[in-house]
Amino acid sequence: MHSTDFTLHPSVQKILSDLHDHFGSEADGLPEFIISDVVDSEGHQYVNLVQEGGGVLGIALVGYTFILEQMGVRFLSLAGTSAGAINTILISAIGDKKEEKSTAILGHLSNLKLFDFVDGFWFWRWLIKLTSTNKGFLRSLILFVSTTVMVAIVLALVSGVVYFFFPAANPQLFRWLMLITVILILIVIALVISAKWQMTKFYKTGWGLNPGKVFRNWIAKILEDNAIKNLSDWQVKINQKPPDLLMRSPRTDDISDLKPQVCLIASDITTQVKVEFPRMACLYWKDFAAVNPAEFVRASMSIPVFFEAAKIDNIPADDADVKKCWREMLSYEAEIPERAMMVDGGLLSNFPINVFFKPTIDIARMPTLGIMLEDEDAKPKQSFPDFGSYLWAIFNTVRYYYDRDFLIKNSIFEKCIGRIDVRKFNWLNFNLTEKEKIQLFINGAEAASRFLKEFNWEEFKNYRKEKKSEL
Repeated sequence: MHSTDFTLHPSVQKILSDLHDHFGSEADGLPEFIISDVVDSEGHQYVNLVQEGGGVLGIALVGYTFILEQMGVRFLSLAGTSAGAINTILISAIGDKKEEKSTAILGHLSNLKLFDFVDGFWFWRWLIKLTSTNKGFLRSLILFVSTTVMVAIVLALVSGVVYFFFPAANPQLFRWLMLITVILILIVIALVISAKWQMTKFYKTGWGLNPGKVFRNWIAKILEDNAIKNLSDWQVKINQKPPDLLMRSPRTDDISDLKPQVCLIASDITTQVKVEFPRMACLYWKDFAAVNPAEFVRASMSIPVFFEAAKIDNIPADDADVKKCWREMLSYEAEIPERAMMVDGGLLSNFPINVFFKPTIDIARMPTLGIMLEDEDAKPKQSFPDFGSYLWAIFNTVRYYYDRDFLIKNSIFEKCIGRIDVRKFNWLNFNLTEKEKIQLFINGAEAASRFLKEFNWEEFKNYRKEKKSEL
């Protein structure tokens, strides 16, 4: 595939054409496209951007940002979790803030085989492939295993009854019963031994099916191609601010305090805290400036069980600076661990919309836009047909609570959130077809178009000013 397979797709081009037709000038009787009061001399409008996590559904996020960029929107600060963290770090690393990034990101994604990220033991790769592409396969596999065990038990009982109570029975029948019983029992024993072996392997590898090395190296290579080998290099890119930023006339507000930031969310299950990289890197490394930012993304996307937990060894727990970080950032007075294990940031904050929250601003200068991936039906589930759906509901409650609680208390931010409908896609299907990838991109582009047509910057500023006392 090529990036143009996405960007020049007729549906995407129609979306752009409709947007250009929708916006214009007062002379044309059309609304002017204004989404921020922070602009540069070339007419780009600047916003902050927060992107939700969602596995392979992150392709839809690129579709959304592509439309924003084609309409002249640029990103000052960025935040994201898991798939959102991937798009976040790529936007922050490629080019400078004035450049359009989504096409370059598509260049990295278009020829990528997502299933290469599934880099575990061959059996698990086979099982994951079948599970993600064949609905009901996992349930059928569980049914097969349980049926084999039950049949083995029943045949063993029948053989015992025949042997002890009907010694004169047909010996040929008895031999067949015994042979089938032995074969099934051997299969059961093999399954038990395999399960035990895999559990031992799980423990040693951080309870994950895939090491995640291919993904980590893929991100590191893109960063290196953009002159980023460590956090110090990345911070230089992050802190670059267009020198010609100004406020849209007639506003003359001071914008010297606008400092670009990037925030990637991970979940530290060793100390049970939400981690914001790169801000909190000093918790885990003394020389954190030398750490490759690929480690932060690897931690953020560590889907529990699917990927091994990201491990940080040899934390300098006795170092004074490290201790200071733990005290000041986490009010942590307990013993600092020498090793940390991290999983997907979505476990605690899948949509970190609160990270750029500034309640002291009287009149908003630029919005914080959010992109959410709608992969669940909005209708509440009042019953659960099986144990798996019950556990999934519990998991979703945990991963959505923190961010939803913030939005409930600060409902004004709902006006800045665009939602992409991805309910027809499996977020763990690393075997997406080319057609499915393009459709995800189109869904993201359509969602961006809807949002831009509905969002009214002047109304938002007035509404936020009225609600300031509640923030």
